Amino acid sequence: MKNLISFFKPSLFVDSVLDIDKSVINNPKIKLILLDIDNTIIQYKRTKMQDCFMQWLISVSASKKIILVTNNSKKRVKSIAELKSFNYICRAYKPLPFCYLRTVKNSKIKKDEAIIIGDQIFDDILGGNLAGIYTVLVKPIEMEKAYRIRIKRYFESKILCKMEKKGND
Repeated sequence: MKNLISFFKPSLFVDSVLDIDKSVINNPKIKLILLDIDNTIIQYKRTKMQDCFMQWLISVSASKKIILVTNNSKKRVKSIAELKSFNYICRAYKPLPFCYLRTVKNSKIKKDEAIIIGDQIFDDILGGNLAGIYTVLVKPIEMEKAYRIRIKRYFESKILCKMEKKGND
């Protein structure tokens, strides 16, 4: 049986989407990027994206299909998706892998031709790993004030420390 911690381990961990190695993004095998929104490319509860993230989205979407994936409402994701006519999935029920698997299937690609980028281990990374898709964990743009998210972040930090310690052993 797979080690439990491996379900939470990202394929790649970077500070920001801006730091994702071009060899990952420009890999010709990758056709689809499933991208989380809140605290991955835009601050939570904000409606305006920082220019650097918008430029990154425009640049990457020139060669890759990007689908925005969120557990949030249609109202939240639609305003962001319309900035560049991105497809989107709202109420994705992450970490359940079904939306990822369905999207890959509907895109007529294989799982190894997609990547998932997000800021939460218990939603984005766990869901991607359960689906068998390459995962990229980014640090959140800002720390949320919501109590339930702060609790999740506390446990995420424990898992990250455990992974780091295990990597140094």
